[in-house]
Amino acid sequence: MPPRAPARIPLNDAARDAAFRAIARQARIAPNFDIEAMTRRTGEGDGPASATLSELDAAFAHAIYHNVMRRWLTLSHLLGREVTQGFSKLEPRVQAALLAGAAQLLFMDRVPAHAAIHHAVEWAKQMVRPGAGGLVNAVLRKVAGQVGSGDPATADSRWRSAYSNLADELPLGDGRAVVLREPVLPTDEVERLAVATSHPPELLRRWAQARGSDIAARRALHSLLWPPTILNIAYAGDQTCERLASLEHGTTSPHEREGFVRWTGARAALVELLRGCADIWVQDPSSAGAVMSIADLAPSPRRIIDYCAGQGTKTRQLAHQFPDAEIVATDSDPGRFETLGRSLDGFRIAGRDGRVVVQPISTLRTTGELGRFGYADLILLDVPCSNTGVLARRPEARYRYSERSQEAVTGIQRQIIADCLPLLSDQPGQARHILYATCSLEPEENAAQAAWVRRWHKFAPGRERSVEPCGEADGAARYADGAYSVLLTGAGR
Repeated sequence: MPPRAPARIPLNDAARDAAFRAIARQARIAPNFDIEAMTRRTGEGDGPASATLSELDAAFAHAIYHNVMRRWLTLSHLLGREVTQGFSKLEPRVQAALLAGAAQLLFMDRVPAHAAIHHAVEWAKQMVRPGAGGLVNAVLRKVAGQVGSGDPATADSRWRSAYSNLADELPLGDGRAVVLREPVLPTDEVERLAVATSHPPELLRRWAQARGSDIAARRALHSLLWPPTILNIAYAGDQTCERLASLEHGTTSPHEREGFVRWTGARAALVELLRGCADIWVQDPSSAGAVMSIADLAPSPRRIIDYCAGQGTKTRQLAHQFPDAEIVATDSDPGRFETLGRSLDGFRIAGRDGRVVVQPISTLRTTGELGRFGYADLILLDVPCSNTGVLARRPEARYRYSERSQEAVTGIQRQIIADCLPLLSDQPGQARHILYATCSLEPEENAAQAAWVRRWHKFAPGRERSVEPCGEADGAARYADGAYSVLLTGAGR
């Protein structure tokens, strides 16, 4: 087979090209979006991943991509008004050119309108067909006309200092709102908020019914924030703290929670720092709070299983929190398990007596010393969930939400709980613990699951914590994700 021709890069704009290609991939599979679309090679001539770009180009590509993912429903609504056949009926690459172009026009005020339109048109001509460029040009010019001159110098004609849920404005992550020339958003208040903030109306109605319209709006707006990168330094040793302190002034800033700092420096410097320090990692305080809530658990657990370990962040935290414990990390998803193995490969903590082992779930119960029944006295279940507490970090999760998906995920969570029970210690009189955690705001995944475990498996809930998403529009130190955790305790059999 002859080698495939090198991927074309319209106008030699590698940053926009990478973003457009990733968005086209998402359009092909919407609403079941791929969170790795921006970094993976997709084949079929889709060109290089963003990881191959320069740092500056990668930042621009990610800005376009993430603005589209955060505002997919907003952009689709506005673009759909200008497309007679319906936006979703367009070819994925045409959708990508329109979405990326409109995102730059509406939400990236430093990008000249003419540059955004010109590249989208040329990209569509080259990557789809010449006639597609005419459609993209016509639609994007109409969108550009909706946002005034597009000149930052005439800010009063384009921005409002605060969002007020009017039919002619779109909220921004910094607290301002884009002012449209016409009131083109829905008249129904929930529908309008759903389009303006790019959420399924079903999800906002659920929140409004459960917690009130103000909480629903606050959650929706929180998901538009650009979340800060927060480092957990609660377990950092002196050398790591000295290295962190020696970084260029302004690289980090304090976070409101003791033991955490907010990273504001370059990504390359962060990667280098984390590569050389095993005692700090990226972790939101809300997520870290699950393990921190059992820091004084007595007696201290000797054998721990991190049953849904993902990338191993909480595994590292457990190892530092309980340095004498044996810890097994596993995950049922093959991709996540492979990532877990790479993440914890060579993981060592100075002075630690325990050990950390990565082991497949398929062999956890059946082979070797670590595979026998009754192994653990603590199991961490950071279960798959709807992610509704972390929509600022996982914007693609909002589009998957439905009542059907809610029922499905709660069923999965209960199955995981039932599957892990045989791995708990069976010593008479010895307490058995499950630390159950989610990044969801939905009661069915949180308190209702604790009640279910209590009823059917006789585990008593305690140390329950529920964290509401919070944060300032400017990404200030108050930022926190939403999270839930509960310690479920049962007596030995």
